[in-house]
Amino acid sequence: MHKQPIWRIVVQRVRGDSARRSHSSVPGAPIMTTRPGKQPSSFSRALLVNIIAFYGALALGSLAIMAWQATESTNEAAARGITEMLDGSASRIGQLVHAAELAAGSLERVALDNPIDGGSLRPSLDKLLAAFEQHPYLSYMGIIVPTTGEYGLLERKANGRIGLVLYPEARRRDALVRTFTLVEEGFVADRSYPSNGYDARTRPFYRGAVNGPAAGGWMPIYPWRDYARPEQPLWGFSFVKALRDDRGSIRGVIDTDFDMPALNRLVRALSNEYHGQIQVLQLGPKPRLIAGPGLTTTPRDTPADLLALTREAGTPFVGKMALDGSRKWVATRQIPIAGGERWLVVVSRPAQFFDTILHRQLIQSLLLGLAAAAGIGLLSLRIGRRFGRPLADLEGYFARVGRSDPTLRDRQIPASAHDFQETSRLGLAIDRMLVERADLEQRLAQRQRLEALGQLTGGIAHDFNNLLAVIIGSSEDLVEDLRDREHLELAGLILSTSERAAELTGRMLSFARKQALSPCLVDVDSLIDGLLPLLRRSVPNEIAIRHQAASLPNTVFVDPTQLEMALLNLVINARDAMPDGGIIAIGAEHFATGESRTLHAELRPGRYVRVFVADDGAGMGEEIARQAFDPFFTTKGIGSGTGLGLSMVYGFASQSGGHAEIISRYGEGTTVRLYLPAAPARASDKSEAPMPGPS
Repeated sequence: MHKQPIWRIVVQRVRGDSARRSHSSVPGAPIMTTRPGKQPSSFSRALLVNIIAFYGALALGSLAIMAWQATESTNEAAARGITEMLDGSASRIGQLVHAAELAAGSLERVALDNPIDGGSLRPSLDKLLAAFEQHPYLSYMGIIVPTTGEYGLLERKANGRIGLVLYPEARRRDALVRTFTLVEEGFVADRSYPSNGYDARTRPFYRGAVNGPAAGGWMPIYPWRDYARPEQPLWGFSFVKALRDDRGSIRGVIDTDFDMPALNRLVRALSNEYHGQIQVLQLGPKPRLIAGPGLTTTPRDTPADLLALTREAGTPFVGKMALDGSRKWVATRQIPIAGGERWLVVVSRPAQFFDTILHRQLIQSLLLGLAAAAGIGLLSLRIGRRFGRPLADLEGYFARVGRSDPTLRDRQIPASAHDFQETSRLGLAIDRMLVERADLEQRLAQRQRLEALGQLTGGIAHDFNNLLAVIIGSSEDLVEDLRDREHLELAGLILSTSERAAELTGRMLSFARKQALSPCLVDVDSLIDGLLPLLRRSVPNEIAIRHQAASLPNTVFVDPTQLEMALLNLVINARDAMPDGGIIAIGAEHFATGESRTLHAELRPGRYVRVFVADDGAGMGEEIARQAFDPFFTTKGIGSGTGLGLSMVYGFASQSGGHAEIISRYGEGTTVRLYLPAAPARASDKSEAPMPGPS
């Protein structure tokens, strides 16, 4: 591998001194030079100059023709599409209104078949259950006894379940409202609450039925009252009718209702189906917006840009206008409903400058494209001879060096590559790629070596651990059973030595990535703060430990105990590298890798937290740094260490889905970095978090 940094190699090749500007064949001479006294012309500029004269005029003319035709076809298609959207939406909304009126007809027939009194309310509502279930957008269906104020109704709850509510006689102040819930066997009692003197005959829908047309009709939208949840505002629509006998006396009042959320659910479904925006206005002296984006339970005043449409609501409108701050295609239609009420349906879509070009434009574009392709083909023959040679020479050069040892020495970029800036840069890029490939191959070899060592170490440690389990168990039995002091001390020595050996095999298993982990969400900075007292007690007073806390949380999903052990190992190694004292910096920072990467090829693309421990000690050379993660490798004296500390750190990082690296030079200190997968943004609400895993 070349020992110089890549940036220095590039500078030498681009800005080389006068002695290096000739094409030398001497081994070790620079690979690329710049032709003296002449600035290479731009490949892109030369290519455009040859093409633009022919293709520019042809393209401008064809674009002008297609723009005019596409504009016309776009307007026609947009008007057709918005009209189809209006037809479908108005029809579906009208069906909702008509369904409520049909349900009212069923309600009237059932009510007139029986005397309308408190005893008949429950049986009548049971008979109406099938009709109520057939209309999923209906919210209520009810019957009022005019003589007593008793009121029974079917209701569709917010969770979609059907219930039955019976209001008692209005004069009974101590009476309870009884509610029932529909199950497979029928209605079962749910709960009861005081009626507080509720009298349906005082509500607007009752007065509207009594004073309204004999055939019944729709009331303007009005606020409902839910005595079970009075704090929640809710508006809705009611079709009401007073049932009279032959003398004109009121026998009962019926109502079928749907609330604003039901209407807005239908409007949202239609908006998604037709890929546009749908709004519904209730016309009258003060028009109100009753359905549309952002509406749920309460209507709003009509926006200013829709008021103009309400003034001419009797005339359908299809065209472009400014709506919600942008230019849109808009279509409107009025829906008359029973009782003299009128609704205005407004549908809109963004006005596009161009739409899909129709068949005629496609044929014309194809013909123009064929003519342009023929001209470009002729020009390409001339351009290829002039500009293709440098690329072909570079391709051959790249193929030759790809089959040999990837090194920068004794390589000669073809002379034709100096003719253009782009090919010169391409040559430099090839050289950089060769350097990076050699570096990646070295990293891969080191990773494979560590993997092989890990498998070997893990197998040995596993078998040795089984043997130690027998020794430790037997030693513990001896310690408990022996009474002779001499033999008891020997058994204790065997036990303590076996436990130390078990700890050693545990470290070997950690390097082999076979240890059992208990990962959880860990804030690295908080963990370091809690560990600092122990770390400071582990180093002499001449060494200062500084925690470089980050401004943003650094949350990872790892085993906190293993992370603490890894940090403690790294701090102890840093301590041993600074016998005369110094500074140890410890901290964490965010780090992200992309799909294209070379410096961190061991990591999968994603977000990581980079935990670092840096010292300003003696440092180490490149060869030692490459072997630092090997098990049992150590530069300390005999008896000063097992050589498994950094191996354990490497195994923990890899098993946690990350990586570890060492950056060190003689006299400049050492930095060890752990790349640990960052927890997702909402991981704080979960007990588990995904990890990228080792690549």
